[in-house]
Amino acid sequence: QVQQGWVNANGFSFVFLDEAKPQPVMLLLDESTRAYANPYGIAITPDGRRAFIACGGVDEVVVVDLPKALELVKRTPQEKRNRLRSKLSLSRQFLAARIPVGTNPYGLAASPDGKRVYVANHLGNSVSVLEVATHQVIATISVGSARAMSKLRRGEILFNSAALCFQRQFSCASCHPEGHTTGLSWDLEDDGLGNPKNIRSFRGVQGTAPFRWQGEAAQIGANECGPTVTGAMRGSPLPPSDLEALAAYVEQMPLMPNPYRGPKGELSEAARRGKAIFEGDAGCAECHTPGRFTSGERFAVGLGPGRPDDLELPGGETIAADEFDVPQLLGVWDSPPYLHDGRARTLEEIFTRFNPDDEHGNTSDLTESQLRDLIEYLKSL
Repeated sequence: QVQQGWVNANGFSFVFLDEAKPQPVMLLLDESTRAYANPYGIAITPDGRRAFIACGGVDEVVVVDLPKALELVKRTPQEKRNRLRSKLSLSRQFLAARIPVGTNPYGLAASPDGKRVYVANHLGNSVSVLEVATHQVIATISVGSARAMSKLRRGEILFNSAALCFQRQFSCASCHPEGHTTGLSWDLEDDGLGNPKNIRSFRGVQGTAPFRWQGEAAQIGANECGPTVTGAMRGSPLPPSDLEALAAYVEQMPLMPNPYRGPKGELSEAARRGKAIFEGDAGCAECHTPGRFTSGERFAVGLGPGRPDDLELPGGETIAADEFDVPQLLGVWDSPPYLHDGRARTLEEIFTRFNPDDEHGNTSDLTESQLRDLIEYLKSL
C-alpha cells in the first residue's frame, strides 16, 4: 500500500508442526483500504471450523473460516508462502464475518457446545455474547456499575483506538502496549529517513520532560501526542479536550513492580556497590540525577547523529544532530534494547561496545565485577 504509507499489518499465523522445519505462515485480516488493528484474543470453536479474533483497536471481532484459510495456505507452494503476508486482497477468501462489539475487545471464549462465543470488552465494561451460527451479537452483559466518563478513561480509550489513524492501521497501543514498548525501532520521516529510533516506554514518564529521543518535545500533548496523530498516524487533528485526555492518560502510566528489589524494596549487596559506582567514579549521576534519574538536558555521548541536520526549535533553541535527551532510568530493567536506535541489546553492551571513549560515563576502567555491580544497580531502579 503506497498511498499514505501502509505501516502495520494485522493478521494471524498457522504453524504446521508436522513439517521438518515449521515456519509461521501469516494471513492478513486487513483489506486494502481498511485495517483491523490490534488483533489480540482468539477463540476456536470445538469443531475447529471457526476462529473468532478480537481486534481491540477497531472494536470488532473477525470470524475466520479455518478450512478455507487452511486450504489457501496448503495450495500455496512452500517457497511462496511468505508472500501471503503482504497480500491485502486475500481476506475475502476466508473471512466469514466482521462483527462490531464493545469498546476494545480483548479476551474471547467459546462455549463447550460451540454455539456461542463470549467477548470481554476491555474498556467497555461489558461482555458481548455472539451466536456462532448467525455471527450476530445476541446479548450484551454489563460488568460493574455505570460511571461517568473520566478524563483518564477517555484518554485510555483514545490510546487504544485505531480510529485516530489513517485507515485504522494502528493505535498508540500498537507500539506502546499498555504504555510500554515493543522493543522495536522505527524509521519515521520526522527526523529524516535512515535514522531509526527505538520505541520508548511511557511508564513513569511524568515529570521527565523534555520528551522524545532528542528532547524536541516540551510537552506530551501538544508536542508528542498531537504531532504523532497527524504525522506518523496520518490522522485528523484531535479536539483539544481529547488531546488533553490522551496526554493525561500517558502521563499517569505507572511503573511495574521491580523484581530486582527485595520484598521491602531494598537493594541487594551488589546493587549497593553499584550505586556507589553510579554516584561516584563512573559519573552517571551527573546527568541521570537521582529521583527521576534524568536532568532534562541534552548531550552528545559519542553515538553519532540522530538526524541529518541540527534542529531549531520554536524560540530559537537549537538541538545539535548528535545530541540526545538524558532518558530517565526508572524501569530500565524492563525496556531492552537500549540507546536511541536500539543498538545495545543489553545494559552491559551500552558500556562494553558503545562507550569506547568514556563519553557516556567513565566506565572503561571498571573491572568486570564493578560493571556487574553497576548493571545490578541500574536494574534495581
